[in-house]
Amino acid sequence: MYKQRGPTSTLSLSLLILLLYILTYVNSNPPNEDESASSPSSCDCNLYLAKSSIPNAGFGIYAGPRGYAKGEYISTSTAILLMDYSFHNSRWEETDATWRILEDYYWDPFGPNAEFETDHVKIMISDFGAYANYHPHHVNVGHGPLNYRDDLFDAKYVNSPGAGAFSYYDVSFFAQEDIQPFEEMFVEYGETWGDDREYEILKEEDYEDAEFVVDYMVRGFGFLGRYHGRSKYVAQSFQRLQRIFDNSDAPKSKLHASNIVLRAVTHYRIPLLSGASNANPALYNLIIRLIKRGMYAVDPAVSKLLPNTRHELLTMYRYGITSLTLTNRIAQQFDASETSCLDHLERKESKLAWAGNGAFATRNLTEGSVVAPMPFLHIFDRDNVNMYSEVRSESENKVVPNMEDIIGKQLNLNYCFGRSELPILLCSYSSAQMINHQSAKPCTNDNCLNGVGPNVGYRWASPLWDETNAEWRNKSIIEIQEQSSRGLSFELYALRNITAGEEITMDYGDEWDEAWRKHVFEWSLNSANASADAAYASVVEMNSDDSTHVPVKTKVERESDPYPANIGTVCFYWVGPPMQKKIEAWRNTNAMGDYAIRKYALNGKKFYPDSPADDEKLGEYWPCEVYFRDINLKGEEFYTVRIFAKSEVGSDPPWWLTKNVPEFVKFLPRKSIRFVNLPNHSEQFLRGAFRHPIGIRDGLLPAHWLE
Repeated sequence: MYKQRGPTSTLSLSLLILLLYILTYVNSNPPNEDESASSPSSCDCNLYLAKSSIPNAGFGIYAGPRGYAKGEYISTSTAILLMDYSFHNSRWEETDATWRILEDYYWDPFGPNAEFETDHVKIMISDFGAYANYHPHHVNVGHGPLNYRDDLFDAKYVNSPGAGAFSYYDVSFFAQEDIQPFEEMFVEYGETWGDDREYEILKEEDYEDAEFVVDYMVRGFGFLGRYHGRSKYVAQSFQRLQRIFDNSDAPKSKLHASNIVLRAVTHYRIPLLSGASNANPALYNLIIRLIKRGMYAVDPAVSKLLPNTRHELLTMYRYGITSLTLTNRIAQQFDASETSCLDHLERKESKLAWAGNGAFATRNLTEGSVVAPMPFLHIFDRDNVNMYSEVRSESENKVVPNMEDIIGKQLNLNYCFGRSELPILLCSYSSAQMINHQSAKPCTNDNCLNGVGPNVGYRWASPLWDETNAEWRNKSIIEIQEQSSRGLSFELYALRNITAGEEITMDYGDEWDEAWRKHVFEWSLNSANASADAAYASVVEMNSDDSTHVPVKTKVERESDPYPANIGTVCFYWVGPPMQKKIEAWRNTNAMGDYAIRKYALNGKKFYPDSPADDEKLGEYWPCEVYFRDINLKGEEFYTVRIFAKSEVGSDPPWWLTKNVPEFVKFLPRKSIRFVNLPNHSEQFLRGAFRHPIGIRDGLLPAHWLE
């Protein structure tokens, strides 16, 4: 046990001589700590895509000149679901560079709908979901739930040719705290993000610990005016650092130099360290580096964040622990030519039939101006979007994709650019993906908006905001397929003057146009669609406020009066501690009788979505089936339900699944039960739903790509 030493304790006299020598003979002029900053220029745009302040992180999203107030709405992004992507691409997974790219961009499902669409769901979210970076110390943008709307468009009816051809999901983003003008915006990636990376990802607690160390050093050096000359309070700060070292498990040999210095400045009250401004800077720098060296033995992650010099220490204290690593987090220089505006467009219901949502201009745009950026993620091979039927492999003893039977294609194909002779797909996840097709040819039907053709075109992005374009266009297709990062971009530009509120359209090309016309004709002849439409029900309408008073059918009632074919139920619930009596009771019972179910069911009164979960546990929705419906004296309905395991339980399955016993919940409120699409039953899984990439016009692609 380390014991505090008094001022008269033995200390190496040579150390004191060394410190005095450094003070006397090293230049004592303090470094210049003044920083000049020029104000960014202002413009109408308030959301930008530009180079991130995180080194080697690619693009980032920045606020414009107005910034955002805490709680202020920013934008709504389209969310595209990838269904069982790993299963359908299991033959590619080990070698395909596409996986290494997508893993950096897709999200896990959240909310009560998406995760039940199929066994394994991943989500691609445009704009903030794709291009905003994560920094554990500066998360300033939050998001709402994953919003599902199957009740909006005429395409909600299965006999519409647009059924299943676009995403019904979106998510809105808002300022989680006040965001300054030209500040980079960061979103939360989750606590476990980066755990499987080959390199170390710093956590929020690392930054918090580093802030404490910086604070202790500033106070210990007496740099704060209220502590100037008050050696008692100055010494206390270094004593706190000393205790951090003493209480650590680090080898004492690696802390020896740091301990000697801390004890010297703490117990001998070296006069140089209680005066501050004109003291020798080299002495400060030596002590700072020795403290950092000691901290490396205690916690290497925290040590990486600490300063090396007096100037760096004061900068971090004044402007934040990341002020030296994220030098442009709040942009001091903001050149509009090196950025691209993200809020020229907003997402609203399209005026085109069967198109779903569309993009609309938020302000007047002049001919030739950039309307939106389109950075691409490339997909290695067009076959990556194929979906296959299942077949049992006897040799592997598992279900594998039947590569001879393609049953559909992933929805994200409709948001990608491609050509039939080009193996790769270029997929954009900016707001530009909302832009619908309008042919540049003379209009031949009533689905033409203003009848004057598309109002935007596309071209390779300016090298000012995407400097990798030219380099990547010189690569061969094989070289691009081998890349595990992105490097290509289009930008949309106005073909004519566009007025605020006008819907934005572009020409997808003749091949796409012909494929769509053929699809519309064939869809109208398919009588199976009409019968499917009659059996389909809108999940949103069934969960509407007007429907929550409608009783949920019990298991017995559903046998004679089933729900529509696409409808299932989920219940709000969280896993409680194991119940030994329940385990023994079910093992000794041949059948799940009504009495046993009610007796051993978990009390569900606390499972209420609008109430905080007990013990800080977060509830979520689980597949369930209603067994009993009861009414209390107040006329309120409550239910006894059976909870089923999710398709993905991860490394921590519920105890009742591992013990192979059923989990029942009683007294569950009506509002804790929701309707969802059964797995593989939403319109995205319709056989024959339209799938086709956006065409790339002739003359735009490098000739050697097409050879």
